[in-house]
Amino acid sequence: MPRNSLVMLTAMGINISDLAIMASNWGVSSGATWAMGDLNGDGAVDIDDLAILAAQWVIPQPNYGCAYWLICNATSSSTVSLTWDADSGSGITYIVYRDGTEITTTASTGYNDSG
Repeated sequence: MPRNSLVMLTAMGINISDLAIMASNWGVSSGATWAMGDLNGDGAVDIDDLAILAAQWVIPQPNYGCAYWLICNATSSSTVSLTWDADSGSGITYIVYRDGTEITTTASTGYNDSG
């Protein structure tokens, strides 16, 4: 599934490892991939990609352990409803993580997680 930009929906957010990957590939001007830090898909790792990474660097919310832009509501003892503000239908694929493991992707601005 193509990813137009990197969005990690986790209390940890983007971390120093993501920045290190981008730094190690900084200046690649053609042939770069998403895994190398080319977050906008133009084949280069540059300031535009750093801006995307910086915009996703999140501050955890102490009450829920969620990013400040992520709304978490426990709907039962084993289910949490996640919602966020974003442009739905803009072609962005969101990656949802549980305990650091990718559990799904979605193009919508919400997800219900059970488990």
